[in-house]
Amino acid sequence: MVRGIRGATTCENTAVSIEEAVTEMTSSMMEQNEVHPADIACVIYSATPDIDAAFPAACARKLGLDDTALLDVREMDKPGGIGRCIRALMLVNTQRAQDEMKFIYLRDAGVLRPDKVKPRG
Repeated sequence: MVRGIRGATTCENTAVSIEEAVTEMTSSMMEQNEVHPADIACVIYSATPDIDAAFPAACARKLGLDDTALLDVREMDKPGGIGRCIRALMLVNTQRAQDEMKFIYLRDAGVLRPDKVKPRG
């Protein structure tokens, strides 16, 4: 079966900050869901219009996702929406149920899904 795992994070609009944020988010998505690169069908990254210093998918390649289909898209520019945000939809092949998938919302992106954010500490 194919299941979806959501993730989101925020960062500054620099290549270094984007790479750090994408690496942290994607690694967390994989680790928290016990996903290996071979399990991933694809990852779609979206970025708000104020993120353009690097391609999130190119950053993810550095995690060993060389044979994984990766795609970058532009997020809708909604007035009042969260800025400097990168979101991800990872589609994985697994026998686990959808309600077993752990979504990852890091940094300021925790406001998007407070019900999915674990308290720090």
